[in-house]
Amino acid sequence: MNQPSELDKAYLAGFIDGEGTVTAVFRLTASSRREAVHCRLSIPNTSLEILEWIQERFGGVMHYKNSLPKKANFKKVYSLYWGGEKCYPVLRDVLPYLKIKHRQAEILLELSALVIPREGGLRRKGVTPWLHVKRGELVIELKSLNLRGVPVAEGIH
Repeated sequence: MNQPSELDKAYLAGFIDGEGTVTAVFRLTASSRREAVHCRLSIPNTSLEILEWIQERFGGVMHYKNSLPKKANFKKVYSLYWGGEKCYPVLRDVLPYLKIKHRQAEILLELSALVIPREGGLRRKGVTPWLHVKRGELVIELKSLNLRGVPVAEGIH
């Protein structure tokens, strides 16, 4: 992986602001059935070339979204994805350059500070009530920032 320059970081921030998704979801872990927060960063695009350029500098996993176009004149859509702990270094790199999704990135980085550290290769058992509430508040704020459309109160004239 090539070391990204500051210009590369600013360029990626533009992609994230324009086309990216910065989100987190609650889910139950399969093995322990404990609640966990899973953070995600993804960028869909029809240009495989630009996503490969980003992947070369920042890592990530390529997904082939809608690999069969819905209509003959539609292009394939690809998506570069970072999940869990892998999205944090990318968000730290681009945070100073983000305009639209700055707060969403801050929230994911706040959530990263609330991850229960591993001890001897195993996660500690239990989540304190404070930690559960704080994580929930951050996920709710993130979801409200990611809502599509015009809020109902603003749409009424």
